[in-house]
Parts: sequence; structure tokens; C-alpha cells
Amino acid sequence: MRHDRFTPLGAKVVICGTSNAGKSTVAKHLRICHGVPYSPTEREFFKGVIFSNSIDALITVIGSIRRMNLKLSAGSDVNAETICSFSAFRTMHICQLPRNISDAMLGFSKDPQVKRVISQLRRSDFNDSGLYFLRSIAQIASPDYIPSDEDILHCHTETRQISETRLSIGSIIYKLIDTPMCPGGSDTRENWQSSFEDVTVLILVFALSDYDRMRDDDTSVNRLVEAFMLFELICSSPLVKNSGIILFLNKMDLFREKLPHSRLDAHFPEYTGGTDVTQAAKYIL
Repeated sequence: MRHDRFTPLGAKVVICGTSNAGKSTVAKHLRICHGVPYSPTEREFFKGVIFSNSIDALITVIGSIRRMNLKLSAGSDVNAETICSFSAFRTMHICQLPRNISDAMLGFSKDPQVKRVISQLRRSDFNDSGLYFLRSIAQIASPDYIPSDEDILHCHTETRQISETRLSIGSIIYKLIDTPMCPGGSDTRENWQSSFEDVTVLILVFALSDYDRMRDDDTSVNRLVEAFMLFELICSSPLVKNSGIILFLNKMDLFREKLPHSRLDAHFPEYTGGTDVTQAAKYIL
């Protein structure tokens, strides 16, 4: 990247991407790597997000157990009902789990049958970092739990509004902007395009693992095809003609895990490379 694009007065770096592509995780990585710590107030906010992510993951496990008609102990059945009755939405707004919920989470996760089911599930069965938090239930359920940087990196919350972080690297101040990007109506497009004005570097984050997923609101549209259409749209915008553009294809690990079970040629019939990860990635590029 040409460094003469930057001045000591600052550089504007915009990170954007399609839903659930991991753009906020990229922004958090940059922040942590360059020494901008999270305040106690921010960690309290992320605690609520992590509670929600953890309960969502446990509900996924409960759903799998019920679909497989597996028998749990009476205690685990009660714990499962307690977890399901506690809305994941409510946990976004609290910084301490009620005692009965934390006890249910901990007791349920210790059940040998539950552990076996979790070991059989793949990361792709969960929303983003569900599997990560399932392995940390004991810490998360603790009354004195404080999220680590690693926990914050793994937690998932949808980007609904523009956020800004300032990073000082050497003599240059970077204004890092995390913006939602949804290719819906023109009003939404105008919202994220307004962030592109005077941008120094634009980082576009797309998920390779979206190759077999369709849009929630239009099941005829493949999410990865949509992402590259969006890429072409952005590159043709006069707002970024003098900007550096980085295409970041994220979630390679999930792409590698999914490929043997969800073949690329089932979604892109012209692809002939089988389940070879390198061939599949090259085809997408």
C-alpha cells in the first residue's frame, strides 16, 4: 500500500462488508493489535453480548438433542427448559446473569450426553463463535466474569450503526470506521456510501463461507454472488477512485470445514474442482 496516501494529519480507513462477514472482528483485531484497550464500560457492554451468544449456542445444542430424540437426565431437562425460557434478547441488556440461569448453563454444559453432542457438531452449525463460547461456559457463568480481549474478538453483534475508533500508529492517526453495509434500498446504500467521502483506504470484508447461503429476505440471491456484485458497484464509485481498496475474504477456516459437507458445485455447477479447498478458493476469486 502506498504510504504517500497518508499524512500526519490522519488517514481515514473504512471497514465495511456484507452481514455476518466478520467486518467488526477485523476492526477489533486492528484495535487490539495497535494498543487501544477496551474500557471497563465497554467490557460490561460486551459481557451482555457474550451472554446472548452463549445462550444462543446452548439453544442450538438443545435443538440438536431434541431432533435426535436423545434422552437427558431429569436435571439436564430442567436446565434446558430454564435456558430456553430465558430470552437471549434480554441478555443483551444485562451485565450479570441471574443465578438460576448461570447454574442452568453450567449444569447443562457438564452433562456427558451434552458434551458428546457438542463434540459431534461443527462450527458451521452455530452462529459465528457459538462453539468458542460453549467451551468457556464455566468462566462465563461465573459471577465475577470479565470478558478477555479474546472473548471480545469472538463475540458477535450485528453492525447496525457506524462506529469510529482512532488508532495512533507511528506518526499517523488512523480514523477507523466500521460501517454496516446492506445492498437493499437506495436509502441504505446512501448511508454507507456517505462514509466513503475522503476515504484513504477502504477494506471490504466478505465471507468465503457464504458460498452456500442465500439472503434471508430473498432466497433466490446467493450471498457470495451478491457480495461480489457489491464489490463491483463500490469499485465503480467516483467516491473511491483515489482510494486504496483491500478485498478481505474472511472465514477461510469455516469455508474449509463446510466444503466436504456442502459441495461448491452444488451451488456453482460450472465449478469442477471437487472438494479441494485451494481449487475452490481460486474459483471464487
